[in-house]
Amino acid sequence: MATADDAIRPAALGVGAVFQGGYEILGELGSGTSGVVHRARQLSSGQEVAIKVLRARRGSAAADAVGSAERFRREMRLSTELCHPNIVPLIDSGETDDGVLYAVFRYVPGATLDQVLHEVRAPERLLAKPYLRPVYDDPQFIVRNVWRLFGGWWDGEPDNLLPAPRAEQARQWIALAGGIAPVLERAAALLAEGNARLACHLIEFAVLAEPGSAAVHELRRAIYQARSRAQVSSMARNILNHAALASAEGRRDLAGPG
Repeated sequence: MATADDAIRPAALGVGAVFQGGYEILGELGSGTSGVVHRARQLSSGQEVAIKVLRARRGSAAADAVGSAERFRREMRLSTELCHPNIVPLIDSGETDDGVLYAVFRYVPGATLDQVLHEVRAPERLLAKPYLRPVYDDPQFIVRNVWRLFGGWWDGEPDNLLPAPRAEQARQWIALAGGIAPVLERAAALLAEGNARLACHLIEFAVLAEPGSAAVHELRRAIYQARSRAQVSSMARNILNHAALASAEGRRDLAGPG
């Protein structure tokens, strides 16, 4: 199997270098086994673009080069046929004098899952239709599924790539807050202000840090009851109510440990 070690990195394209006479390199966006992607500015128009440069191969991986190059060319041909507001358009593609394939796309800044979840909204004209109301799934669930389908499991946050156990995180945050009491006080205040959504995060850290605390479970039950009642989605309502029922029995989850 070919690995990144088998790849020959294309000639260095440092910041300020001009690629193919028409693109000023602004920086590297990322790299992988198959290529390197640079952010650049098109000199003729001033617009920002993303340039993907295909890696060449060495040694035992050289046999893959022909197949990789043909796939790349096929993808570029298909890209010229695609035209849709939600598809990043191909601006240019070709081959350098030393045989390196490249493609130039319009640059679209990325976003984390957190940003997407809280900025993407279903059109009101669709939500207003009785047969499209989110009575089962919440729209955020759909956004998560689309992200996972096209973006994979990682949410884009570097600390979540290889995270510490949540209970360890919780104990650190509770300690930094000065103990469990101020955390419960703030969570209760958020609930009173009508912000059960944010209160849920605080109370989860509290129950992870002190799973046997009756005071934590009492407040957790109240928070999740309020959060559940506010949901249109039956799935969201039932999951949140499950947390409230669990805390009523002094547990974090009725279906699992704790």
